[in-house]
Amino acid sequence: MKPSEEGGSNKIENAIPLCFECHAEVHAYNVKHPRGRKYTERELIQHKKQWLEICGNKPEVLVDNPRMSDPGPLTSLLSEMEYNVKISQDSESIKGLKYETNQFDRCITEGILSIIDEDLKNQLMDSYSKMKKTNGYTEFLGSYIKTNESREALNNVSKSHREAKEPIRVALETLKSFLTMK
Repeated sequence: MKPSEEGGSNKIENAIPLCFECHAEVHAYNVKHPRGRKYTERELIQHKKQWLEICGNKPEVLVDNPRMSDPGPLTSLLSEMEYNVKISQDSESIKGLKYETNQFDRCITEGILSIIDEDLKNQLMDSYSKMKKTNGYTEFLGSYIKTNESREALNNVSKSHREAKEPIRVALETLKSFLTMK
């Protein structure tokens, strides 16, 4: 409840159980870009007290209350990048598979890129710009597949895939590291 960087202890009395989404919200607050909400230690103590009362008095609500939850933009981006790494490693992908970019677009729309560290943000921007460029070449190739220009278009797609491979892998590893630091 009181972060260690603010003098909080590692004892159980200072711990609070949080679901994945709440954990991300509590730790994602950034004073440089105040998105979300900054919880006070007092608020977290009250939430912990309420949680323990529910667990002690009505534990059945925790079992009987299935719900669909959105995994969140960064977790979704992680899955999308893992898929894109597979495409970048597959030589057959030049025949028409395109990189997925929906979760990256979602991160931009929801302002998520402004709350992550600058190095990770730059890596994601670099890798996704290469993926989108490759997607453009792939679409172009589809329209010229039966012409003499198709050889040049195929070469552009192949080169673009090769150029995207390493930035995608590096951004994925950095994103994984970022998500496990929280």
